[in-house]
Amino acid sequence: MSLAISSLEHMLGSLGQADVHDQPYSHLYVEQFFPGGLYWELLDNLPAPADYYPMAKKRLSDTGGYTRMGFDLTSERVTTMSNDARDVFLEVIEGLSSPEFKRAVFGLLATDLSTRYGVPKSQVPDIPARCVPKLFRDTSGYRIDPHPDTRRKIVTMMIYLPRDESQRSLGTSVYRRRLSLRGLIDSQSKFEEVKRFPFLPNSGFAFVVTNRLGKRSWHGREPLPPNSGVRNSLAMTFYAPDDKACEGY
Repeated sequence: MSLAISSLEHMLGSLGQADVHDQPYSHLYVEQFFPGGLYWELLDNLPAPADYYPMAKKRLSDTGGYTRMGFDLTSERVTTMSNDARDVFLEVIEGLSSPEFKRAVFGLLATDLSTRYGVPKSQVPDIPARCVPKLFRDTSGYRIDPHPDTRRKIVTMMIYLPRDESQRSLGTSVYRRRLSLRGLIDSQSKFEEVKRFPFLPNSGFAFVVTNRLGKRSWHGREPLPPNSGVRNSLAMTFYAPDDKACEGY
């Protein structure tokens, strides 16, 4: 059995143990996502900070630096890595891009995907999509207000990449819109935090991008406090096969 196949089987097994919910929208939280050895190899072979590119200008910190940097895990970029790093990331990309992985993720999130596409839940794993992987590097001051994601995205998934549990509180939050007078008057009270996915090693979340009247996949991150360290993560965004988009919020 090849390493890539073995890693994929582990990822599928971890998804089988995921904590899945459909309120306030379909989402899951998964732990021990990668095989242990592969996870640490991935951390040891992350690109150098200088190899990341700055994201949107609205991510500027008070000092003028970028608080979010990105690295596209395209075959072109990965082939420029060192031999060890290239082997690790090619193994990761092969698993994340496999039809089996997409089918497993979509099947777990079938409730909202069924509604979005107007198909029975049994047909949700067959919805065509392609996975676009990207590394993120966030630092103190990074924030993103509650938003549902662009409708060009089908499923948003992110695996956290810390080395220990010291950044537990730095995870992404799920929000619900407040239907109250308070929420209408005070912009800071428009949303209530439903949960926060713990930012723990080798864990992560996924959700269906839902952006319709009465139900939206509100999520976000309050500002990372000073001395937070680097918040590393691996994002996997599922788009329609013919959609060339790689960005958007």
